[in-house]
Amino acid sequence: MVKGLFTNTDAVRVLRSCPNILLDEWADVQAKFDYVFHTMKVSQKQMMYASLFNHSLQHVKNRHMFLVHAGFFDMSKIRENEKSSNDSLDKIIDTTEEDFCRRFGGFSVEEYRTFCKLNEKKHLMDPDEEM
Repeated sequence: MVKGLFTNTDAVRVLRSCPNILLDEWADVQAKFDYVFHTMKVSQKQMMYASLFNHSLQHVKNRHMFLVHAGFFDMSKIRENEKSSNDSLDKIIDTTEEDFCRRFGGFSVEEYRTFCKLNEKKHLMDPDEEM
């Protein structure tokens, strides 16, 4: 099934870096891929080099939305063959909370955690709304 999302060579690389993808529910794998590809506009190549499938979708959404609200992630449409000014996916999702907060604006970990709690509460109140 991973081959449906990546080329054969790239699928092997993803499986090597995230072997748990074989045990995860396919709907969860697809949801992570769709969110990162369609909402964040991140390429499959970047997904391949990040540990996307080792993280929960909630983790990815929290990191992404924090960066959007803090002004560190540009959501404007990227034209084909145009390089994004956003940081790479691995720098967004594969870092510790401390490094993430330090890298993006010097926020405290407590501020980031508070944002995550509020973001999750907002999602619980309106689960159909895209975070």
